[in-house]
Amino acid sequence: MKKTLRQKWQTFTFSERFTAITSVGGIVVSIVGLTLVIISLKSSEKIASTSTYLQTYAWTIDVDKAFIEHPEAKGYLYEDIAKLKSNSKYKQDKAQLDVILELMLDSYDAILNNTSYFKIYPDQYQIWMKTVKDNFKRSAVLRMKFEMDSDEYSSLLDQAYKHRLDRK
Repeated sequence: MKKTLRQKWQTFTFSERFTAITSVGGIVVSIVGLTLVIISLKSSEKIASTSTYLQTYAWTIDVDKAFIEHPEAKGYLYEDIAKLKSNSKYKQDKAQLDVILELMLDSYDAILNNTSYFKIYPDQYQIWMKTVKDNFKRSAVLRMKFEMDSDEYSSLLDQAYKHRLDRK
């Protein structure tokens, strides 16, 4: 006759029962611990990506600050290239404008490459991509700067440049 688990259990000595209980308890504790580690890692990833995303505000403020310190550069941002080339003041201000444009492109590139944040908040990615595309569409000098330095930037920024005329 086969013994049931209960009958087998009753034949165990105290030390055998203790060993079995602690073994099962160890397995349960290990599973709970592993679950908590996974939850903690996911939470850490979310915190890190959010922290990186919050840095975008600092970059945006840096660009705004540059335009405040050099208001003449803002006027060139959306000007037609033909008009700029005939503007003698533009030729004097071009070096400063190039620095600001590079700051803008670096910021956009860093923002679009924060893929861990955008995996959590995909709608934010769409908003930023639209912002970057709109700026490429509206600013001839930004496009010109990107075309000159495009090999320094990621494929995501290149994608925004190439698809600047798309509706989305």
